[in-house]
Amino acid sequence: MADFLTGYSITQPNKLAMIDDRPDGTVRSLTFAQLNERSNRLANVLLGMGVLPGESKVVWCGQNSIGLVLMVNAARKLGVTAVPLNYRLSDEEAAYVVDHCDATVVYVDAEFAPVEVAGPFDKRELDAQFVRERETLLTRGWRRLREVAGGELPIIDYPLAEFRKQKDER
Repeated sequence: MADFLTGYSITQPNKLAMIDDRPDGTVRSLTFAQLNERSNRLANVLLGMGVLPGESKVVWCGQNSIGLVLMVNAARKLGVTAVPLNYRLSDEEAAYVVDHCDATVVYVDAEFAPVEVAGPFDKRELDAQFVRERETLLTRGWRRLREVAGGELPIIDYPLAEFRKQKDER
């Protein structure tokens, strides 16, 4: 499928792509260039977390927002399935969706971070060392994303060093 977002970011970089007006009165907007750049960055974060293009599924939980649009576009760019998880579901219903979709990554908006999932993503059921390593990796990825946000760093230079090395070895 053609990447229309990249096309628009090239032909109409400064055109308004979206407006996100929150119930608290906060209004954020992104141009096509900004939306494309941030979607590419998130796609690289997902790659760094082990998402495989054309194979993986990513669960997303949160309200309609810029974050949702970024996740859907990042997943589309990677050719992975973005599985929506309604934040209004009960814990049992949410666990059912996550347990039965074979997701590689579960992304939860900070507002819904207290959501706990049972089954294969329940940290209490995983190896403690594995959990520490993944949490450390996620934290480093988040810090790297914050570090390059708004900068002029090319997307290829975004991933953490060990993932650039893995990519180069492939």
